[in-house]
Amino acid sequence: MNIPKPYILYLSIVILFLAGSICHANEVEKKFIEAGLVDIHTIDESIKVDLVNSDPEKNYFRENFYDGLKKAYLRREVAQKLSLAQKYLKSTFPDHSILIIDAARPRSVSKLMYEKMKGTKFEKFVANPNRGSMHNYGIAVDVTIVDG
Repeated sequence: MNIPKPYILYLSIVILFLAGSICHANEVEKKFIEAGLVDIHTIDESIKVDLVNSDPEKNYFRENFYDGLKKAYLRREVAQKLSLAQKYLKSTFPDHSILIIDAARPRSVSKLMYEKMKGTKFEKFVANPNRGSMHNYGIAVDVTIVDG
């Protein structure tokens, strides 16, 4: 079989790109993908994401719990409903957007957060990891509305 060299080169680049995307997923992201959660941007690219728990400068814990994760993962049904909310917001206020500041969270991260806040006045704002929270299942999302 004689395959043209440009085709082989193109196919090789595509394979490398796809393999690179999978390899760059950190451990937290791999857990989300294995659990069947979806990146919100696969449903609606217009929703903004800034995961505060990936940046010690932006959260109360002063920790990077998500190993630099930049994508918001949710159950597909939740992502679709959030997309509907974004469409409604944009139709009413075109200069505004939903910003996700936290989405799915592994129970191991919930445990770390709880331990850090246990015994402080902030303890009541962090779910006890023994019971878990809706964040652990990708059905809770923390949002705000921003310009843009």
